[in-house]
Amino acid sequence: MSTLIVDAITDTTGNKSPYIKNNVLQVKSSILTTHFTFTTTSFADITGLTVDITPSSSNSKILVTAHLGAVAGGGAHAQIFGFARDSTVIGQSTASVTTAGGIGRYTGGSGDASNFESMSFQVLDSPSTTNQITYKLQGKTTGSTTYIGRWGSDSSQFGFSSSITVMEVAG
Repeated sequence: MSTLIVDAITDTTGNKSPYIKNNVLQVKSSILTTHFTFTTTSFADITGLTVDITPSSSNSKILVTAHLGAVAGGGAHAQIFGFARDSTVIGQSTASVTTAGGIGRYTGGSGDASNFESMSFQVLDSPSTTNQITYKLQGKTTGSTTYIGRWGSDSSQFGFSSSITVMEVAG
């Protein structure tokens, strides 16, 4: 067995960080540590869950991951979430339905604001650009109020953080 030990690797253009396929090139993240509430029935940005990244190559892929520490809603309604790259929705269901998203949950009764659950999901995107792009988590509801990072029944009882992370993967 051989071992290669070097002080630095430089590619043919003089870049000291060679582009190696399937390696993670950079990671960016944003965390929401406060409560967020919305009532919109069309996708809207969740303030605090956006992150900017400038891909190193147009061949790169971006792995977008989100974790919602707690999601609660009142009444018999759905809470639906998805990702957007700038103004383009990504990873959303293409099924022919009245309400589509990337991930969701349904609250099934009048007292269900007392229930909450965490949610996580991810999408592998191919933005095909080296310009700065903004990834954001968006949410909507089919009615009533959606609560993020808290219990729907009492905002002073629980507090949970949520996050969005993007990783550039060399293509």
